[in-house]
Amino acid sequence: MTEAKPQQEIRIPRQQRSRERVEAILEAARVLIVKKGSAGLKIQEIAQLAGVTPGSMYQYFPNKAAILHALAEQYLEQFHLLMRTSLSKKPENLQECIDSLNLLLDQFYKVNRQDPVLRDIWLSISVDKTMRDMDIRSTQRNATLLFETFKHLFSEEHWPGLQRYFLLVVHITPPAIRLALTADPADAPEYIETTKRMISTSLLGWIK
Repeated sequence: MTEAKPQQEIRIPRQQRSRERVEAILEAARVLIVKKGSAGLKIQEIAQLAGVTPGSMYQYFPNKAAILHALAEQYLEQFHLLMRTSLSKKPENLQECIDSLNLLLDQFYKVNRQDPVLRDIWLSISVDKTMRDMDIRSTQRNATLLFETFKHLFSEEHWPGLQRYFLLVVHITPPAIRLALTADPADAPEYIETTKRMISTSLLGWIK
């Protein structure tokens, strides 16, 4: 059996001018995704809109998939930073814990609702193995953040189960948000509120 070739890594530029060029490429990709979706992206169109040559693009992104991977990585990091900011103060009781989780769900829903590119990226994650692996790593990191923030509210004997619980919470939240976004606008808030109730009710089950 031959070994799988490692994925070609995206070169992270160190010079300011190069970083600006990379961001211009990614911003051009965002604009075009809004217009025609990620499936319709073409390197030539991205380069033209970004004001660079296709050849210079290949210095940073070997193909179109690498651009989508970079966008996905940015969004996943954005969500993690949002969580870290929202959870900067540990709750003093279970109600504050539930309030924090509800606030996070509201924030994630708002970000997804306002950004059509993000909704397209989530769809790409479901069919792209590299992006799925990125999403799994991000899910694990975010679940660890939740556990470390809230574990002091629970008996230590429950910690292993709580780790799995928060991993599941982080895993099911994006699909719940996507369902709300594709539903009738009048029904969308109820999907979010139902998700909140499911999370809070199951969390209360850990208190004995």
